Amino acid sequence: MKKIIGLIACATIMLFATSCSANSELEGLKKENSELRAQISKQETTTAETTTAIEPQLTEGEIKSKIRIFDIVLDEVNSAGGVSFSAYYANCSDVPIKYLTLIVQPYNAVGDVVSCDIRGKNILKCQVTGPINKIKTPLRTIAERKQVGENDETSYYFFDKEYNEWGWLSGYNYTSLHIIGSKTITDNDITNVAVKSAWKNAWYNSTIESIKLIGIEIEYMDNTSIEIPSDLIQFVQY
Repeated sequence: MKKIIGLIACATIMLFATSCSANSELEGLKKENSELRAQISKQETTTAETTTAIEPQLTEGEIKSKIRIFDIVLDEVNSAGGVSFSAYYANCSDVPIKYLTLIVQPYNAVGDVVSCDIRGKNILKCQVTGPINKIKTPLRTIAERKQVGENDETSYYFFDKEYNEWGWLSGYNYTSLHIIGSKTITDNDITNVAVKSAWKNAWYNSTIESIKLIGIEIEYMDNTSIEIPSDLIQFVQY
């Protein structure tokens, strides 16, 4: 009889232990399932936030309404291999530009990317500090602007096809006509008027023959900003 009671007690203990183990496993599975659901929910939230943060790609018309890059000109390669260049551009937006960053890359005579012999880099971010205003009519020289009380000493440039070079808009007769080389500039030419920024010894490499624009970053005075990647650069160079 004692033996039977002992067996029953042992069986009861084993059953209780098995039940506790099963309950423990069940609780573990529930916890694991809960953690998995929380992880999935977090991933979905992160994905949604990331998707929301991605701005739609600018259209050709939107890009052209922001900025125009007329030319990137290699000015000089000095005896030490220092390469200096200029950029001619115009803000096409009514909002003044606070910072304009042109991302450029140099090429040799056979079209290969080359690097600076000293710094070892090829891609260069060139920043211009504004304000860079939209060029408006009537066109005025710096002296003319001072005459009418405008505190703007930005120099304007125009490409003279006869001389095949960029020239400074000069003229001191305080009219809307300005002589540059052999070209008479009027307000009708405003879409082809640019401002200029220059960089001296941007790279040191005497084999550099040309410079290509591969990206633009713009921050405006109203604290908005845009980026124009390399595949859309064609829309600012026209």
